[in-house]
Amino acid sequence: MSHISEQDIDRLSLLARIDLSSQEKQRLTDQLGAILGYIAKLNEVDTDGVEPMANVTGLENIFRKDTGDIVFQYPLQDRKPLLIDQAPATRDGSIAVKEILKNR
Repeated sequence: MSHISEQDIDRLSLLARIDLSSQEKQRLTDQLGAILGYIAKLNEVDTDGVEPMANVTGLENIFRKDTGDIVFQYPLQDRKPLLIDQAPATRDGSIAVKEILKNR
């Protein structure tokens, strides 16, 4: 286990602007020490000749070329009626939804 002191935790809590109880400080000291110990073990592994990789699947995102063209299937003036017609409830040419916030 790598050594991390309570003073290290005090400095981190100051930087993060959080107040910690003495119990929380002790728990974080133990947990961060265990994490750093695990990282130290990983650093012992011989990785000479191993290529760095971002993923193991070989899958890649496929992006379309960004042409900057905006294509509408329908003229803008025709879009609102199409949307309104598909709504389950309408009122005065708008989509009606259930009230979720009550006036107090």
